[in-house]
Amino acid sequence: MGFWKKLFKRKEKHSLEGKQTIQEYLGEDGAGKNGYGKLEVQKAYRMNSEEECFEYIKHLNEQKQAAKRQLSELKEEYGRIGSILNDVQKIEGMEQKDKQELFDAAMRIEEINKERKKFQSTESKISEKQYQKMEEYGEGIRSMMAQLDEDEKYAHTLEQDMRHLEAEKTSIRYEKDELYSKKIIAKKAVEWSVVLLGISIVFYLVCMILLKEDYENFLYVMLGVVGVLLTITFLIFQKAAKELRLADRKLKKAILLLNRVKARYVMIINSIQYQYAKYEVSSAYELNFIWGLYLEEKKNREKYRASSDQLHKAEMEVVGVLTEYMVEQPRFWVGYATALLDAREMVEVRHDLNGRRKMLRNNMEGNRAFLEMAETEKKKLAEINPEYARVILTGA
Repeated sequence: MGFWKKLFKRKEKHSLEGKQTIQEYLGEDGAGKNGYGKLEVQKAYRMNSEEECFEYIKHLNEQKQAAKRQLSELKEEYGRIGSILNDVQKIEGMEQKDKQELFDAAMRIEEINKERKKFQSTESKISEKQYQKMEEYGEGIRSMMAQLDEDEKYAHTLEQDMRHLEAEKTSIRYEKDELYSKKIIAKKAVEWSVVLLGISIVFYLVCMILLKEDYENFLYVMLGVVGVLLTITFLIFQKAAKELRLADRKLKKAILLLNRVKARYVMIINSIQYQYAKYEVSSAYELNFIWGLYLEEKKNREKYRASSDQLHKAEMEVVGVLTEYMVEQPRFWVGYATALLDAREMVEVRHDLNGRRKMLRNNMEGNRAFLEMAETEKKKLAEINPEYARVILTGA
């Protein structure tokens, strides 16, 4: 009994220390530097069936379509910010006469706004910068808040799925280690049985030749024992080998699922992080809270704005002057009249716009790189699996 306990003793679990975890897949906070995760293409590998190839290509195409949609949205926003930056140059290059007219209108906007603030019974609960941010995107924030909240919940679900799949992958690896140990031990047991059979035959021959004694019954018994041992250990070896192959397939499937979930997670995190940066918030809840403060503040401001045509007139003068100079986003500057009056404020506006444009550019480059890598891996997959090349290269 002691022999068999030693033979099939369970392997210590420390053998899998150092395996990859979710943190190693996605980094400490689930995203890369600047709030953007690196979207990666699953590397091409040897496929076992046409169905597996089809699933790989289907998943790859889903990722490409999502990346293209995101790239289109980023390009649109990038173009809008680029046009505002071009407007800065046009404004700075205005003739002194028109610049003075613009300066006077902007000054009236600032003075009227200051006067109206004196009438406010309570202090503003939202900063001017936050108010301008909400004003800039307007009612579109309502749908974005719902989408952002949904994306956050989806990201949380994906993170839980990744942890579950990571645990399943680790469990399968433990199982593989144990099965591999059983297989090795069973193989050694077969070898020991063969050696025992050889020793028995030699012993029998020695007894027959040198001792002239008949140990035929002993030989039969030993042959029976060795036969039983060989049968048992061979069956154990075959079972372990079969279960090991099954565990390999399970591990490949778990890794494939984990890669797919990871790809979706990285993409949704990219979108979430950009919205955070865009609205300067850390969650959909915070955005909703600021939006509520904005609506309250806007209501108070409109009480005073409605009673005076002067502010509207000054705003239209700003828009009119800027329109004459082919400024593409004249309404934007109504909310940034201070920047038209103070060069330092204009520098801050330009700095903020450049930062947002850089973030957009980085994300666009990441999407383009992903699309290029996707095509490269698709070709590699066809090379690695020539018998499935038609499915790979023509897959929808």
